[in-house]
Amino acid sequence: MLSDGNSENSFQDGSSGKTGDAAQRAKDIAEHEDEIMYSARYSDDHHEYRHVNLPREIARWVPQGRLMIEQEWRSLGVKQSPGWYHYMLHAPEPHILLFKRDK
Repeated sequence: MLSDGNSENSFQDGSSGKTGDAAQRAKDIAEHEDEIMYSARYSDDHHEYRHVNLPREIARWVPQGRLMIEQEWRSLGVKQSPGWYHYMLHAPEPHILLFKRDK
């Protein structure tokens, strides 16, 4: 299933709100953010695209069934220049984040 996720949602950090969850989330990100893989950029006439492959330990903190705002994906350790936005979900591979920006 592909989705453009056009719904507005409030920011959630992927934890259930328990202190232990927040600590584990921070530990997982700190220990594995250097394993995040970034694709080469590719483009069409209007947009530039890239995908980001998260390691399993970070992917478990991705909110399910909706797109993330910039604050959320940056909080997972994803580092990109300004202008990128999470634009699509690919259900078979939720650990791969799809981004685009205007040319």
